[in-house]
Amino acid sequence: MLKFFRKIRQNLLNTNKVGKYLLYAVGEIILVVIGILIALSINNKNEERKAADYTNLLFRNTLKELKFNIEKANAKVAYFRFQNYCYYRIINKKATKDNYKLDGYAYLLFSGNAVELSDDTFQKLLNSDEKLTQEQDDLLSKLKLVYSNFKGEVDFLDTEIYEFIFDLHKKYKNEQPWYPNFISYQSISDDMVDYFLTDPEYINDATYFYTIGSAQQNNGVKKFRESAIITYAQLSHHLNIPPDTAIVKDLTGYRHYLGTYTSDNSTLHIKEEGNHFIQTVIDNNDSTKIEKLPLYLDSKTLFTNKQYYGNLTYDDDNKVKGMNFYRGGRKITWKKN
Repeated sequence: MLKFFRKIRQNLLNTNKVGKYLLYAVGEIILVVIGILIALSINNKNEERKAADYTNLLFRNTLKELKFNIEKANAKVAYFRFQNYCYYRIINKKATKDNYKLDGYAYLLFSGNAVELSDDTFQKLLNSDEKLTQEQDDLLSKLKLVYSNFKGEVDFLDTEIYEFIFDLHKKYKNEQPWYPNFISYQSISDDMVDYFLTDPEYINDATYFYTIGSAQQNNGVKKFRESAIITYAQLSHHLNIPPDTAIVKDLTGYRHYLGTYTSDNSTLHIKEEGNHFIQTVIDNNDSTKIEKLPLYLDSKTLFTNKQYYGNLTYDDDNKVKGMNFYRGGRKITWKKN
């Protein structure tokens, strides 16, 4: 090819066609410039494609991290559910010796279970300099809300709980003779159980631990989970990845929840709105007092909302006859109409 162009230039010079030679030279320069521009364009598109692929990878990894955190939140909520039932019995003085010796109640105030949500992959996405589309930028804003607001609250309460447990260990170490054997050998003595059953200070400690743990930390975890699930569904849709049905549930199999329930003072309606079940509570004595909250379905029988843990109850024909709400020392029973 080079020989071909060189031969043309030589022929033009040999025949004294200077004008045509100059015109040809300009044309050759233009062709070279066009070739360079095309090469740069191709290179830029390749770089843009690589950048887009890398950004897409960051979002995919963030989706995996979000799923991991939602699963951790679910496990923590399940643990809180057990704790909440224990504290309900302790605060209402219904706990028994067997509860402390056999059912794990003795360990409630002596061990913490931090949520420890992860955000390493999200931070990589946040600190990336890659250019985002408008949709990706919107998703990033929602992820910031999930991690900056709700994870921050959970992390703070993790610290509060550990500090309380540490102080509690110091107090019992100095005051209770059963403490060394309990910590060293997990020995639950009768004296220890009697203290738990009769000492008002222990009830106060249990009530406070419930307040910062099963109440405040639990509410923080549930707020994180609710926001994370919504963002997880939107990010899955953006990436064209089917969401995990254990996280984004098909409500078809849960419609036995729907209906109207009544208690002594209130009426509760559960309706399907979009991809959520919404509970609306109306005060029977003042119809202007209305509370509307999303219902999170942990299973076909167990659920949570912003404030309570709950479970459905069934009749002999396995049809829903009502539900119970639990929160610390409080229990509300609802009958399905």
